Amino acid sequence: NQVSPEAQFKAEDYINLGYQRLITFEVGNSGGYSLFGDEPADPMLTAYGLQEFNDMSRVYDVDPALIHRTADWLLGHQNGDGSWEGKEGFHETGLTNQVERLPVTGYVVWGLCDAGFCRESGAQKGIQYLREFQAQAEDPYQLALVANALVAADRSGDQGISSATMAVLERLAGMAKWDA
Repeated sequence: NQVSPEAQFKAEDYINLGYQRLITFEVGNSGGYSLFGDEPADPMLTAYGLQEFNDMSRVYDVDPALIHRTADWLLGHQNGDGSWEGKEGFHETGLTNQVERLPVTGYVVWGLCDAGFCRESGAQKGIQYLREFQAQAEDPYQLALVANALVAADRSGDQGISSATMAVLERLAGMAKWDA
């Protein structure tokens, strides 16, 4: 209760504008999101939207149906092996141009778990996929996406961080490059 009314009004206005802007990227009323709100929707952008809406819901009245519709879209666009893959040529930089199954699955599972959908069967299949194929991540960014997903999955239960997740985190830490 130490914020000035002006600062609070400005913050709430920014959140409202952000919410209104984010919903314009939904493709139709499908639950999937793209860069401009046009087909096709992309799993990574949709997972990003899910995380944003979930985070925003802590301080703003986000429509719960929107969050569920977004999670349902992700779960409905999963491959049979538990993975997701991105849309080719859909992103603007090399860092965000992740279309391979492992990093996309990592990001989607991370988003689902952070938003409270970790116990869904599709999310569980995604977690299994990540555990099975995590050794294929040779790039630190991709491994970090896998690690974030596994940590989010482990934190959604009451067992703490698993030894398998710790091994991924240790492998990621081993990829660090130190400047002297």
